[in-house]
Amino acid sequence: MTLSTAFGRVCNAYPEVTAEALPRHPLAQFVRTALPPLVHAALGQDPRYRVKGSVGRGVHWARVPWLGIFDRTVTTSAQRGYYVVYLWCADGSGCYLALVHGVEALRQQAGRATGTVLQPRLQQARQALGLAGPPPVLDLRLGRTRGLAADYERAAVLACPYSTHAWPPEAQWHDDLHGIMHPYRRLVER
Repeated sequence: MTLSTAFGRVCNAYPEVTAEALPRHPLAQFVRTALPPLVHAALGQDPRYRVKGSVGRGVHWARVPWLGIFDRTVTTSAQRGYYVVYLWCADGSGCYLALVHGVEALRQQAGRATGTVLQPRLQQARQALGLAGPPPVLDLRLGRTRGLAADYERAAVLACPYSTHAWPPEAQWHDDLHGIMHPYRRLVER
């Protein structure tokens, strides 16, 4: 299966399946067990990276499903540190490939001030990468305006959008993945 086909499957199915039971749902299993090895293979099976997909916990579907790529020297979870992530829009209209900073640990520490604490870190990361101003994609819109999904929207160092109306060819998915890994490695190694 190709990255293009796999990610399209999530976009097409996710908005409808969230009304169904989560445990052992075929799409949940697909995101958790089939997508990570597919993306890890696209990265050349580099043992430095942990790839994990999530559609929620227990019986609750996540508002925004994701597939994270974690440099083990920095973090192995989406809760803290910098990582690369595919974030699917809640309405199935597309997804983003983004370099982000984990927000969950910051939310626990800073509460409502999470954005205030996060913004200087993102600005420092952009400066370290030679990116002036806001991220290249100014509007990371996942379809949710509050909670963790809203924090994801604010946590991007840089991002690349994919719309189901202009789905890119397979080569573009690989080029973009490798393209975002370069600044991620630079950020990790600084």
